[in-house]
Amino acid sequence: MNKLLLIILFFAVCTESLAQKQKPRPRDWFVMDVYGSSWENTPSNVEHIHWKSIGFGLNFMKDIPLGYSAHSFSIGMSYTVDKVHSNLSFYNQTRGVTASVPYHLIPSQNNKTYNKNKLVTHYVELPIEMRFRTKVRSKFFTYVGFKGGYNLFNFVRSEENNVKVKTYNLNRIEDFRYGPTFRIGFGAIGLYGFYNMNGLFSGQSENFIPFSVGISYLSGR
Repeated sequence: MNKLLLIILFFAVCTESLAQKQKPRPRDWFVMDVYGSSWENTPSNVEHIHWKSIGFGLNFMKDIPLGYSAHSFSIGMSYTVDKVHSNLSFYNQTRGVTASVPYHLIPSQNNKTYNKNKLVTHYVELPIEMRFRTKVRSKFFTYVGFKGGYNLFNFVRSEENNVKVKTYNLNRIEDFRYGPTFRIGFGAIGLYGFYNMNGLFSGQSENFIPFSVGISYLSGR
């Protein structure tokens, strides 16, 4: 009887030890970001309608646990759409014509401010993240990353003198962008941020710097 109890105790200890050494399962394979978009480093007469400048990102991530810890490395693919409403109208570079800046201000009419002018950019991106988590069941998390992306297409919609104009694929928009990202939060909800390091326009000495701040929802837990 004593031998049987010792055998049962031995297997119980071994089972508990193996359970403790199991690697954490991958998680947060899908992340959705909803954020406000804006620019910095703009002239003082450039204005934004922040409450209308809402973008979103869909991120499909491969989560790779680091050993037996709660932390992981992640790499994936993203599709993001940024939208900024402002008092600017953008235009293309045309052959034989060189302008100092790729935009002009849209004047207000009859004291009615602009509200339908926007620049929309679509990107496919490659994000990577280092994911740090606490070990409690409902984890605090801090995800620090970097992403680079390609501008699939863009368009600007403007309205002047009651005439609406929509122009696709502005050739002065930078084809590539890259910069740091962060997510910090609790459970499945967190704060999100991105900073574009190479600017919005190509070939500009003084460039707009896009950035985004919002929230993330993490799924696949």
